[in-house]
Amino acid sequence: MSATEFEREQRNWAVILHLSVLLGNTLLPAIGWLVPFVLWQLKKDESLYVDRVGRKVNNFLLNLLVLYLVGSVLSVIGVGFIILAVIWVMSVIIPIVAAVKESKGESFDYPVLFSFLV
Repeated sequence: MSATEFEREQRNWAVILHLSVLLGNTLLPAIGWLVPFVLWQLKKDESLYVDRVGRKVNNFLLNLLVLYLVGSVLSVIGVGFIILAVIWVMSVIIPIVAAVKESKGESFDYPVLFSFLV
């Protein structure tokens, strides 16, 4: 495999990792959060680049989990429903933007509050 083909394959896996986040929000809510983690675990030893992207994606998912928990707790006083809606919109739009940038060869850093996977 040539260097160009290897780079293209890495970029394709990175795009798949970014888009796999959408499974948890749209198609498979129960197991959709597991798919990005499993993909990352399967590919992280083959490429440092894919490992780095997988860490970013899964760190974003962990941040979403924390924000969803906070929003759920705040739903008791009504504010949480707005927070949950904003988080859901962000969790759909941001991975699409990340995948588009990645497909163009650009790196993307997710907006996160906490860095769980450095």
